[in-house]
Amino acid sequence: MKTPEQLAEEYADKHECGDQAWGGAYGGFLAGYRAAAPQWISVKDRLPERGDFVLVNTEFGRITVAKKGWESWVFNDFYKTSYERISYVTHWMPLPKPPTE
Repeated sequence: MKTPEQLAEEYADKHECGDQAWGGAYGGFLAGYRAAAPQWISVKDRLPERGDFVLVNTEFGRITVAKKGWESWVFNDFYKTSYERISYVTHWMPLPKPPTE
């Protein structure tokens, strides 16, 4: 799998820009790529608001939806609610907006 930098380089090369324009194409591609990429937030940096449903990544590499509780995460898997310790989750991100149509 190519890194974002490699993809940006290929993009700039493909458009056969001059030196100044190449840097702009490279930087523009990287900026757009990073803006569109999902951003995982470490629980060490901050936590979502209590009651918010978010996408979480667990210490076992499981990605699922959970709700932030007072002292735990609430998971609703197969109609069974479980409360897991805070350390079980390593990263989280807001859920995307639902479709409008």
